[in-house]
Amino acid sequence: MVAGLQRKKEVGTKSGDWARLGSFVLTCILTAIIFSSCIYSDHPLTPRGTKDDRICGAWRLVDDKNNSQMQLSIEREKDGWYKICEKEQGPGEKEHTSTDRCYPSLTKCGNFLNIEFRVALKQEGKQQTQSVPKFMFVKYTVTKDDLWIWNIDETILMVDIHNRRLVGEIDNASTPWRIVRIHDTASHILDYFNEQAKGTLFVAAGHFKRV
Repeated sequence: MVAGLQRKKEVGTKSGDWARLGSFVLTCILTAIIFSSCIYSDHPLTPRGTKDDRICGAWRLVDDKNNSQMQLSIEREKDGWYKICEKEQGPGEKEHTSTDRCYPSLTKCGNFLNIEFRVALKQEGKQQTQSVPKFMFVKYTVTKDDLWIWNIDETILMVDIHNRRLVGEIDNASTPWRIVRIHDTASHILDYFNEQAKGTLFVAAGHFKRV
């Protein structure tokens, strides 16, 4: 859902998986800022089950510097997932729509959405029909009428992975977009986020008003 949600596709995925990652990109790019990387984790921050129905409803982006029109519609499903429907239209462009699913993690270092997409498994260089879930993280704050979203600054994250503050890898070769994969445990990721809570790891990406 925001800086890091760019229109790009995942390495080794099928066309449907590419489209799904592209839709997440749309979610995370809420400010229409296009980045050159994609950040995802092998694990969500917490198990599914936490509810935060304050995010449910219709939201409109109010501070986009590129004059894009963006609206979100969020509702909770019976299985504990939340469905996010995104509509975006840039100046002179056709409207783009996509749907993702996520669920919230309410932690001591802030509230996050775990946005799921699926990556196709590969075996001996061949595409397989099976896929595994991966997660992108969007930090958020919500009140009755306002929703603020933050993305992860991939430059800071790459430095910390290089310095082994977090287990992960940086892939510059798989696609036209750099991919930053976080392989660490959920507890270590949360510890890292908590350490960075007062720093610059999280970058403001969008302010939404309830419609």
